[in-house]
Amino acid sequence: MIKKYIVLSFLFAFIAVSASYAARPLATEDSGIVGVGEWEVETGIESETDKTSTLTDSLGISVKTGINDDFDFGADTAYQSSGGTSSMGNSSIKAKYRFTEDDGGSPGLAVGGAITFPSGGGDNEISVTGILSKSLENIMLHLNISLSSAGSVSTTGYSGALEYLINESVTIVGEIVGASASGASQLDALIGGRMGIADNMTVDVGLNINMSDNSPASKYTFGLTTIL
Repeated sequence: MIKKYIVLSFLFAFIAVSASYAARPLATEDSGIVGVGEWEVETGIESETDKTSTLTDSLGISVKTGINDDFDFGADTAYQSSGGTSSMGNSSIKAKYRFTEDDGGSPGLAVGGAITFPSGGGDNEISVTGILSKSLENIMLHLNISLSSAGSVSTTGYSGALEYLINESVTIVGEIVGASASGASQLDALIGGRMGIADNMTVDVGLNINMSDNSPASKYTFGLTTIL
């Protein structure tokens, strides 16, 4: 039983890190690259209640910059509060390299990598994600397959997302995200949207849908993305 809880803790950490490595509010990464010399700053508030009715609130920040036309680099961290105690959450450094651009013909293909440093000590996690993106007029599709390792625990992740452009300012999004490690698994879905409120500034909201026994009882997120 103790081993199962340890595996599940790595599993939940993997999904949480994935969420910070995407265009909010999605956990699924796209093949896009931050522009050279630009800085993408994402801040988000997340509230989650588990099956024991324990509430965890977190405030996260992610920063990325374009190194060249096909490579960007960034870092993220979070501050969280749960059960009357507060602490720093996990932090990570990450990078993405794009092999092909989604140009309306061939899909965009990229690979992302991250090293996550757990706040409570323990083994660092190294993850690699394969990314495919395809545009179809006002619809964008994204697929991810991820492998990660932290000590003796290896995790396989997968996700698929759809973005539907309503107009120049409003986009509706949805995704399914799953992960498995040592016999434990979790499957979640999200519906949400984002809206441009100013030049280079977007707000977003997302609501988690429980799809497995290990999913949180409830979870939602709200965030702001700025391009500097």
